[in-house]
Amino acid sequence: MLVNGVVLAVNYALIALGITLIFSIMNILNFAHGQMFMIGGFVVYYLYGIFKLNYFATLMPMEVARSSF
Repeated sequence: MLVNGVVLAVNYALIALGITLIFSIMNILNFAHGQMFMIGGFVVYYLYGIFKLNYFATLMPMEVARSSF
């Protein structure tokens, strides 16, 4: 449970840092970071939770799906 909390906190920190970096450079708030995070989460959910694939095997299709948008 502690590891899950740390991983979730690191994900939130990376999203916040990305939004802060884009906002400080361009002075425009861009919400594409949240979209990419959710697309990756949905891909892992479907491959791991529904299709019962190995968790580590789902990480590569998640990166492919995130980079295609």
